[in-house]
Amino acid sequence: MVFSSRRSPYVGVSSLEANVESASLDIDDSSPSITIGYKYAPVGSLQFSVELAYMKMFDESDTISGSTIESDADAFGLSFLMASSSNSSVTPYLRAGVVYGEVENNLYGTVTEEDDTAAIIGVGLDFDLAALGLGFDTRGSFVRVDYSEVELEDTDTYDAELVSIGLFYPF
Repeated sequence: MVFSSRRSPYVGVSSLEANVESASLDIDDSSPSITIGYKYAPVGSLQFSVELAYMKMFDESDTISGSTIESDADAFGLSFLMASSSNSSVTPYLRAGVVYGEVENNLYGTVTEEDDTAAIIGVGLDFDLAALGLGFDTRGSFVRVDYSEVELEDTDTYDAELVSIGLFYPF
């Protein structure tokens, strides 16, 4: 079972695929995400967790007619997860939280910086590595597949769809 009856902190590293659209940008980029979390003892049939995450949402550059166009975005998130505390090797969960994002654009020599705090919502699945029978102690490790959405607004609106797959380890 991925979400066991004991409380525990955990850390995870994920590969994040971000699709970010705005009036001036349409970016698909892969980048890392690092998560630190804590899961609480189950309450009835539900397991709750809290997570802090750093996400490099994108880092893109292109040269058009001799001019360099660069854009990058970083985000820090605080999320709350609610999952079933069943004995299944696959655990679905819901995510809700807040994200603080910073976007920097250098378009034809004009640098703009934008930031915003916005809601993040998502769904995902945690897969218990022990259920795979790998022949060694996985100590509660799990693989996570996650889909989340966030909309950052400043002078421009950035709609982000985030898909990630990662490896998480309790400590």
